[in-house]
Amino acid sequence: MSVRNPSGIVVAITLVAGLVDALGYFRLGHVFIANMTGNLVLLSIALARGHLAQAMRSTYCLCGFALGAIFASWPLGLSFSKRSVLIGLGLEFFSLVFLSGLVLMGRDIAAIVVGSFGMGVQSRLAKHLHVAGAITTVVTSTLTQMMDDLLMGFRGQGWPRGAAVRLALFFAYAIGAMVAALGRRHPTRVVLLSVVVLAGLSLWVAVSRASAEPR
Repeated sequence: MSVRNPSGIVVAITLVAGLVDALGYFRLGHVFIANMTGNLVLLSIALARGHLAQAMRSTYCLCGFALGAIFASWPLGLSFSKRSVLIGLGLEFFSLVFLSGLVLMGRDIAAIVVGSFGMGVQSRLAKHLHVAGAITTVVTSTLTQMMDDLLMGFRGQGWPRGAAVRLALFFAYAIGAMVAALGRRHPTRVVLLSVVVLAGLSLWVAVSRASAEPR
C-alpha cells in the first residue's frame, strides 16, 4: 500500500525548498540551502577570488546536504509506504524546526548545516516518491522537460504524463522564493511557514487512506 497523490506531496515540498533557498540567500550569507548546483558555482567563485569565509559557507551547505541524503537513505530505503513517507517528512520537519531556532539565535553556520541537511532529506524523499521528472531542488532539468512537453503539445502529440506536475513544481519553487523574499525582514517566520507546510502535509498523509500500488 502507498500514499495517495505523491505528486501533491512533491509540489508541496518544492514550495518549502523555494522558501528556505531564498532564506539562505537573504539571511545566511548568500548561500542556497536547497540548490547544490548554485552552491558549487558560488564555492568556485569564492575560491577563485580568495574569499575563504564565503567558500566555507558553500562547503557547509554541500556537506550538510550530503549528510541529509545519506542519513535518509536508510529509512527511505524501506518499501514505499505511508510509514516511510511520514519518516521522511518527519526528518525534514524537525530539521526545519531546529533551523528556525538557530536563525533566531543568530547561529548562521549551524543554521546552514541543519537547513541543508533537511534539504538533503527532502531530495531523498522526492526520489522515494517516484514521481516522474520530479526534482524538488533543481529547476534546470524541470525547465528542460517542460520545453519538451510544450513541443509535444504543439506538434499535436498530446501532453505527456507529468506535464502538469512539472509546471506546478516550477511555480511552487518560484512562489516559495518570492514569499521568502517578501518576508526577508522576518526570517524566523519564513522558516516557521515551511514548518507549518510540512506539519500540514504530514497530517494529511497520516489521515488519508492508503492506495494500492500500481502493478
